[in-house]
Amino acid sequence: MRTQNLLLRSVILIFALLSLALFDSCDYCPATNSLFCLLLNDTPFAEVTDSSSSTVVFAQDTIAVFHGSACARSSKDGTEDIIKIEGARDLPSFATNATVFLNGWKFEYLDKDHHVAGIGAVIRNIKLEENLVTKVITLKWEATGILSDKNFDDSYSMCYTFTVVAWADANVSLAIDQDDGKCSDTDPKTVNFFGASNENTTTALSSYRTFLNNPAFIGSREIAILPRGFGMGWMGGCDIDHKLLHIGYNLDHSVPFIKSENYRKAGAEFNPAFQDSAAKIDSGFVSWESHAIFKDNDARREYDFGEIVSGMSGNDVFVIDPPYSILPKEDDCGIGTGTIFSGPQPPEEFVIKNIPFQYAVPMLTGWELGYFCDDENIKRAGIRIENWTYTRDPLSGTGTLRYKLSSDFADKGNDNSTFRSHNVTILGIKPLIPKIITSGITIDLIPVIPPGSPVNSFCRRDPLGNHLFVTIKNQGHTAAPASTTSVMFRGKKVSVNTPSIKAGELVELQFRIPGNCYDPDCEFTITADSEKQIDEGSGEINNSVKGVCGQVIL
Repeated sequence: MRTQNLLLRSVILIFALLSLALFDSCDYCPATNSLFCLLLNDTPFAEVTDSSSSTVVFAQDTIAVFHGSACARSSKDGTEDIIKIEGARDLPSFATNATVFLNGWKFEYLDKDHHVAGIGAVIRNIKLEENLVTKVITLKWEATGILSDKNFDDSYSMCYTFTVVAWADANVSLAIDQDDGKCSDTDPKTVNFFGASNENTTTALSSYRTFLNNPAFIGSREIAILPRGFGMGWMGGCDIDHKLLHIGYNLDHSVPFIKSENYRKAGAEFNPAFQDSAAKIDSGFVSWESHAIFKDNDARREYDFGEIVSGMSGNDVFVIDPPYSILPKEDDCGIGTGTIFSGPQPPEEFVIKNIPFQYAVPMLTGWELGYFCDDENIKRAGIRIENWTYTRDPLSGTGTLRYKLSSDFADKGNDNSTFRSHNVTILGIKPLIPKIITSGITIDLIPVIPPGSPVNSFCRRDPLGNHLFVTIKNQGHTAAPASTTSVMFRGKKVSVNTPSIKAGELVELQFRIPGNCYDPDCEFTITADSEKQIDEGSGEINNSVKGVCGQVIL
């Protein structure tokens, strides 16, 4: 009978992975591939037991950043529920777009400590909704999570920490890819998650190459990968759980690069399989490597791991990603990684100075938690950015980021030595550009139509309509220092560096036209010295012109 039950559970598990059918509670199996299908699937909302949210950054007509948390619990007589929490944030009136990402998590068994079969938390189903009466735009999302032993019959709570970034497309050049995708998707390129297995290896450290693909990424100097969740669980069947010694996760640095080779996407390996087999740069792909650790006292056991992310691109996106690595800890009471604690893990304050961005947002992209000497049961586990601030120094012009990190990794006695380490990647928005003081000097930068071009036409482009050519003239009497020129294409701002221009001379610049600009025509606004680096005096009033290009007919 036991063999029949295990076979039935295996069949249901495979069916759920392929079709996203709901598991019956008695058939729950905490393998991570199916765990991600469950975490991305429909489940009833839980009652929120605690929540908070605060405004961290607010720049009128430009950007707002909020940081918060929410908690819920599953406490049933019998099989527990996957916890799903509804999240929402009303946006400022100027905001036209927004995203949310995971900045921490915490799980706790409510009765006593237990072995662990699977653990995971994700933010999913992100969308913008507008109230047709009040015209208020609300960012909505769902957070789901699970902590289970082999029977999934022990009450537990989940808390997650989130950060919301909202912006005005007219003033900030950002684009976001925050779709989820489904386990049943036939084209793995379209999903934002993967599930994979650490099997047939010699270490508890697993590494997986993966990617996102979006035409909006083309032309971006950098593409930021925003963490939205993870999951890990033992392989081997529905009746497997163990104590824990060490868990870890590292979302490594991303690059706009792709090869014709296997990557982890959805629930399998996927090869973009380019016709010429050549690697590509700036082709709408961004790739990176993710690492995980999930182990007890054994050198390794087979486990599943999964990850979900968002991708942010645009001319105003920058990333500072410090070097960070994780390595498996053994049960030898040797030197651990990071900070070692003899009891509870206390909060800690961190400071990062000389940040060269107008706005900077911390993202918890790497962490590891573990017992120092021996594996133990788990009562609670988690790590999160509790709160943070970003301030600009008016003297140096650079910014300072301060954040408070908290974590837990304990059994019921909370008296074992533990360790933790973490990595914070800085999401930078809009570089700091020093203002060039030229008071009393006559400089006047204007967009112009060069000689030989059609009259009243600022639409000069390549034959395919992919690039716009812009001419900037200094009609003043003094050489203009280097500056920035921008073109706003239907809410998407594209900027290029502009060299120094001598008095009376011209410079030609090239701008990539976004693919969604033609609807059917492409309207745009050209602005010289768009970052106000140069004091042009009365010449400031003639920096912008409007233009329009019709659709290209080949």
